[in-house]
Amino acid sequence: MKRKMIRLVAAFLAAICLFLSGCAVTDAPKKTTEKEMLVIGSDIYSPYFYLDDDGNLPE
Repeated sequence: MKRKMIRLVAAFLAAICLFLSGCAVTDAPKKTTEKEMLVIGSDIYSPYFYLDDDGNLPE
């Protein structure tokens, strides 16, 4: 009977701790006003292009 009461008190204290930590006041997340721009550049690199017999890029 004593062991059951200890488990009940421990479960009650754990529930109170979870309840109090869940109700904590937090700061609102900061909103970004401007999105950053990502610029991606490319060039013709040797393993990624093919030249025909005349040295031109095929169409």
